[in-house]
Amino acid sequence: MVDEVLEHARLQFDEPTESRMHGFDPDRLTAVDGRSLDEGTPEEIAGTIDVEDFAVLLELVRLKTGKIKTPHGRMHTYAHMVVDEAQDLAPVELRVLGESLRSTASVTIAGDAAQQIDPSASFKSWEDALDLLGVKRVSSAHLKTTYRSPRPIAEYAHRVLGPIAPAEAPVAVRDGVPVAQSLFPNEGHAAVFLTEALAALFRREPRASVAVIARRPRVARRVFASLSRLPNTRLVLDGEFSFQPGVDVTCVAQVKGLEFDYVVLPDAEPGSYPDTPESRRMLHVAATRAIHQLWVISLGKPSPILPA
Repeated sequence: MVDEVLEHARLQFDEPTESRMHGFDPDRLTAVDGRSLDEGTPEEIAGTIDVEDFAVLLELVRLKTGKIKTPHGRMHTYAHMVVDEAQDLAPVELRVLGESLRSTASVTIAGDAAQQIDPSASFKSWEDALDLLGVKRVSSAHLKTTYRSPRPIAEYAHRVLGPIAPAEAPVAVRDGVPVAQSLFPNEGHAAVFLTEALAALFRREPRASVAVIARRPRVARRVFASLSRLPNTRLVLDGEFSFQPGVDVTCVAQVKGLEFDYVVLPDAEPGSYPDTPESRRMLHVAATRAIHQLWVISLGKPSPILPA
């Protein structure tokens, strides 16, 4: 990860090709398809900054000067702020947001600790998040009703959380079919069965949306290759969902906040989901994307965090 960050930063500090070749014939600084020379290459991030870096830079200004203000201006302040998915924000991000609040400001913080799936995040507690924002007075509302998933999926996902689950399971507003769990000896057997099942589903429900959600991108790519003969099958690893009928093969990090008619988890074995809090949260997020039905597939041996 350190090597990747260093290489990413090196490319950002570099000059775009057009700048380095200033003075050349402009026609020679454009590719035959009309795009810039850097577009579609690792060098296309030259001269850019990541949005995630803004909080770091603002915090450095605060540490140096005591306030987020420079001769060029100061950060806006707000009378009310809504912070969504707060469990995924870093302490430095929460601290900068707190600096932008007026003394009389009110704050609405929303999130779900069970859906904290960023392995680099450092969420400790809601009390800690409030301290970082500088918010002292707070009234909490715990939402206990799930409107997306039917009762069998909601209960299954709650059991997946195991020791980190909230004391009370969510209340579902509707019932549904049981969660299906299948065990196959290898990827080949699973691919044949999954392809036939999805083909039959789309003969019955041609407008259905299906997400095949792997834990990691490399598994998603393999699954996508095995399903390639199915029509309307897409590999989505960049968040660019079309929300059209068909099959989206993706990974857990891409689907938070989304929902699909049917969800298939193709790699629910110990290698993908060991017995760790992170794995439990990942599997919980993936399972609760399903509106109607969930199918959990394990290869060789089920993950130890799967409900019996």
